[in-house]
Amino acid sequence: MLTAEYTRPELANCSSPGNPLRILHLEDDPDFCELVKVLLARDGIASELVVVSDLDELNAALEKTRFDIILADYQLPSCSGMQALEEAARRCPGTPFVVVSGAIGEEAAIEGLKRGATDYVLKQWPERLAPVIRRAIREARERAQFEQAQKELGRREKYLRALTENSLDVLCTVTPGGVVTYTSPSVKHVLGYEPEEFVGQQIFSLVHPDDVAKARKAFEEGLLNAELRVRHELRFRKRDQSWCHLEVVGQSHLDNPEIAGVVLSSRDISQRRQVEATLRLQSAALESAANAIVITDRAGRVIWANAAFSRLTGYSLADVLGQSPRLLKSGKHDQAFYRNLWETVIAGRVWHSEMINRHKDGHLYTEEATITPVRDEHGEITHFIAVKQDISDRKRAELDLQRAHNQLLAFSRQAAIAEFATGILHNVGNVLNSIGVASTCLAQSLRKSNSARLSQVVALLREHETNLGNFFTTDPRGKLVPGYLSQLAEKLASEQASALHEIDQLERNLDHIKAIVTLQQDSAKAATRPEVVKLADLVADALKMNSNALVRGQVQVIKEFAEIPATMLWKHGVLQILVNLIRNAIQACEASSAPQRALNIRVNHSNDRFRIAITDNGVGISNENLAQICNLGFTTKKDGHGFGLHSALAAAKEMGGSLTVQSDGPGRGATFTLELPANPASGPAAAAKSSDRP
Repeated sequence: MLTAEYTRPELANCSSPGNPLRILHLEDDPDFCELVKVLLARDGIASELVVVSDLDELNAALEKTRFDIILADYQLPSCSGMQALEEAARRCPGTPFVVVSGAIGEEAAIEGLKRGATDYVLKQWPERLAPVIRRAIREARERAQFEQAQKELGRREKYLRALTENSLDVLCTVTPGGVVTYTSPSVKHVLGYEPEEFVGQQIFSLVHPDDVAKARKAFEEGLLNAELRVRHELRFRKRDQSWCHLEVVGQSHLDNPEIAGVVLSSRDISQRRQVEATLRLQSAALESAANAIVITDRAGRVIWANAAFSRLTGYSLADVLGQSPRLLKSGKHDQAFYRNLWETVIAGRVWHSEMINRHKDGHLYTEEATITPVRDEHGEITHFIAVKQDISDRKRAELDLQRAHNQLLAFSRQAAIAEFATGILHNVGNVLNSIGVASTCLAQSLRKSNSARLSQVVALLREHETNLGNFFTTDPRGKLVPGYLSQLAEKLASEQASALHEIDQLERNLDHIKAIVTLQQDSAKAATRPEVVKLADLVADALKMNSNALVRGQVQVIKEFAEIPATMLWKHGVLQILVNLIRNAIQACEASSAPQRALNIRVNHSNDRFRIAITDNGVGISNENLAQICNLGFTTKKDGHGFGLHSALAAAKEMGGSLTVQSDGPGRGATFTLELPANPASGPAAAAKSSDRP
């Protein structure tokens, strides 16, 4: 294989010194190879000539290098030019192939051309070689450029078809008379028509009858002005006979011979129209909402507010647009309040609270506000929506209601205290009756005493004091005196014992009265502070105050007390509740037909809470009455006033506790459970604790 390179300053347009033709020459005649080199150089063709003599060398060269043209002898000792043509067609299709031979006939030359040879040159006329090479190179390049242009055209056609098929817009051309001459494939998925059936349609026949006149007017306006792009919205009939809203943009191209019509770009805006209608409805709803609504950007600047906001604040939208809502600040809230608000919404949480703001005219009002963050599709907070409601009237009503409640509560307490005092007076009265009975018995005993007879004996002895010995031994009356004195002493001793018993009973009854009066005095004191008390002692005091009622009603008391340490409690409040509950339980037992009346009192604690459960086996409570048993004014007693349990419940709540009731129904008894905190955190006790601080 031989290689040679030739260049000349004057180059043909098929090569250049920097880009010589790469020529593969299959030839076994060295002289002819040399001639080819000379001819090419003489003709100004810069070339790089590679000479091979058989198919193996040919294939090896084609493996290593891409050649611009192949020259091949028609007949060689080891192969033929046609075999070389087949290898070239397989390995480098499109490369020009020129047969050069001195013995090729016309038929063989034609056969070679049919099999893909570019041209042939007879060795007898070597001067034709250079022109043939130039033409072959030029045609190959033109063919390559054409093929590249075809590929690019095909690629662009596919690209444009993909665009039009998947476009949301329908592109079409129509004649000045409105007949469709072309439509894009997207008409299928937008309107449902096949492109073939849509072409030839009279466009206005598919427009809604109510929209035809305006559509024709817009179309004619575009025809008169080729530079004008006309935009129009109309209703259009789809293939399924439903109507859709189209936005059509048209421009006349009558002066363009390739179009010679009007180009229309149509887009289905039905969904957009629905969204716009929904937005208009929502906007109208927000604008007419009774609650004030204001929207701010992330920085807190107002971008919209409804009419209710203006009525609430006195500021118009123009007043607050771009402003911060801080212009409504009243000065009634500290910085911590606003810091909590801002930190909450910036964290993406909803903030809800009441606040006091200042009206444009200067007066203060209370509003209930809910501020909600709004996020975009990326989850970033972009806006805040505040919904506000004026609750000034409600707050005033709540204040009036609270005042009325406090008055009722004070009245109920007074009534309960009156009832409490009545019970104590009743107990004192019972004790006084016992004292009266005891004193009467003592008086009668004294009036019937044998002490008067003793004076008679003394008088008799004084009469015989000078001769008492003879009197006791000889006088019949004197003999009876010692025995009589013995009997009288026994009677007087008995009378003394009876009198001492009555006096002891009087003292106990008086002590009982003192204890009751002391309890009453303690209870009547104002509860200015909690006291260290034991629940067992309070229960005992409450039972003592109801002792006569327990005896009268023959009610057995069963105590189940757990070991509970002393704690800080509002003594008066707890005692008042217990006295009330025990008295009610006794009355329930007295009204019951149970053969044995029993009152069970359990005291225990868990989780820093004390529980006192008072259970009776009395008349029980119906489900209907159970739900309202503690309501103010509700009572099941003929002489009741409905204050006792209500005041007990109120007192329990004031101490941070609760009072609950449970009953399985009439005749099944009832259980009232008083629950109290071990260390009250609210109510009078807590207030007293805080008042102790310097």
